[in-house]
Amino acid sequence: MFILKFEIKRSLIFISILAILILSIGMASASEEISDSVSTDIASEDVTSEIQTDNVEITNLDEDSSLDDADLEKDTGDKVKKAKKRINTKIIYQNMSTTAVVNEYDGRTGEYFNVTLVDEDDKPVVGELIQIGFNGRIYNRTTDSNGGAQLQINLAYSGPYTFAICYLGEDTYESSFEVAVINVAAKKMTLTVPSKSYKASAKTKTLTATLKDNKGNLIKSKQISFTVNGKTYSAKTDSKGVATVKVSLSTKKTYSFTAKFAGDKSFGAVTKTGKVTIK
Repeated sequence: MFILKFEIKRSLIFISILAILILSIGMASASEEISDSVSTDIASEDVTSEIQTDNVEITNLDEDSSLDDADLEKDTGDKVKKAKKRINTKIIYQNMSTTAVVNEYDGRTGEYFNVTLVDEDDKPVVGELIQIGFNGRIYNRTTDSNGGAQLQINLAYSGPYTFAICYLGEDTYESSFEVAVINVAAKKMTLTVPSKSYKASAKTKTLTATLKDNKGNLIKSKQISFTVNGKTYSAKTDSKGVATVKVSLSTKKTYSFTAKFAGDKSFGAVTKTGKVTIK
């Protein structure tokens, strides 16, 4: 008689999923840039996952015997622990589009990415750990009374990002795994360009433009270019979001000029026209 002792472990796919979560990376930004942004918005948590096992001892097996569902169902008097069928689960989510959040101006005000964990009958699974992997880090969230969990998205740079979502399961429930894409757009910007009027004899003639984001924040240290009468002048915005350039115009007439911010990974491009009159 052979005595066979073995452990039925949670599927090794759990370990693979966890590895994917740890390695998942936003697709369109350098890792240092993304990590800095996320770390200002969402506190990371160390993740350790214990994979429970059920010990099964089977006796009185012939050499050519095999274990199947029927063996687990019948009562032969042998010492057998019946395997417990777990309930299937699924993660409900939607890919998300949002706008860049720049901590210096916006603080932690990003929109939330929402997921819901339900069972095979679409009933919420409550109080379970959901793990969201992004850029080499894992964020732990516990499902609420509706099976919901959320993660605030405070990414400073535009682009598409991948997020891996995982529920590792437990004694009652099977595991689930999904991958979501979050698209971050650069902030919409405005330029305010006042008209100017100077006498031809004036020694100093200037053009100005004020740069603001979609929330009305005055944006500093951004280069604005002014093009007038075939020449281009450039200056950076000051602490009040104002860029000022001196221009050389002497012929008496009204000139049209263009002020332009070329944009970057966080702030979108914007162009505005104005007029300057030389009397």
